[in-house]
Amino acid sequence: WLWLIRLRNDAFTPETELMQIRAHIDRWRTPGGHLRSMTVSDLGYIGAYGESMGVIAPIQEMMLQSWDGSIQVFPSWDPAMNGEFKTLRAEGAFLVSCAFRDGHVRPVDIISEAGQPCRLKNPWNSDVIVIDGSGEGVDCVVADGYVQFDTVAGQRYEVAAEDAAYAFPIV
Repeated sequence: WLWLIRLRNDAFTPETELMQIRAHIDRWRTPGGHLRSMTVSDLGYIGAYGESMGVIAPIQEMMLQSWDGSIQVFPSWDPAMNGEFKTLRAEGAFLVSCAFRDGHVRPVDIISEAGQPCRLKNPWNSDVIVIDGSGEGVDCVVADGYVQFDTVAGQRYEVAAEDAAYAFPIV
């Protein structure tokens, strides 16, 4: 859990610590893909399923964090590495998908399950646009490094840098 503590305290260095996570996975992964948490001498591999969360959770938190009342995409990601995730669950009943390509966060796809206001840390340092599932613009407030907008339960939203050179929608 040390990785999670470091992630949540902005002390995680993805360029070096991701290699440690990979080494841990390589050491403890079985041929079937399960992760062991203990050696045979430590009670015979007890905890092969539940304890693997200690490895998976930091990787997810490198891509998506939402424990502070806002959604952050790729907050601790190695900028030299491409990445992508689909429908990770964020606090507030949101399903979030996003890609990181060539050092840049791509548009963020958000599905609102409960119709709560959405607060996204702006990953672009520029003005943003928010478009709903029907292609209509959504009013949003961009202030203090965050984008906030109201949502409707069951609706999909895409958030992108206003000057983005890539096209909607993410599918």
